[in-house]
Amino acid sequence: RHTESIEGKIKKRASGIIIAGALFCLDQSVKYSFPASDRYYCNHDGPWGTVMHEEVLLSGGALLLVAFGTFLLRARGWREIVAFAFLFGGGLSNFLDRALYGCVRDFSVVSRFPAFNFADVLLTLGAVFF
Repeated sequence: RHTESIEGKIKKRASGIIIAGALFCLDQSVKYSFPASDRYYCNHDGPWGTVMHEEVLLSGGALLLVAFGTFLLRARGWREIVAFAFLFGGGLSNFLDRALYGCVRDFSVVSRFPAFNFADVLLTLGAVFF
């Protein structure tokens, strides 16, 4: 049985944190490139257009971020690390929007599909990586 060194484990997990941070920054940069206009939508609803109270969205988001962060730090394989990095980076970006602006800044609208942003794509890809 192959055992990984402590240094290897630390490097993998640090890489996951770096990936999550880079994705968070990328999403925030994309959102700032779409200033308030007709291409920018302040989404006050929950995931997939569900209607929820702001307190529920913020507290639920905080709990999910703690869970994603914990799993990211405990992940062993690269697939898990990348999946949780995508979930953490995308979740943190949407959480920050909701905490600062009272909404999630969405900019992509596809007919018959709720508005979304790059962080939503990251969250979806993170789930698919599992």
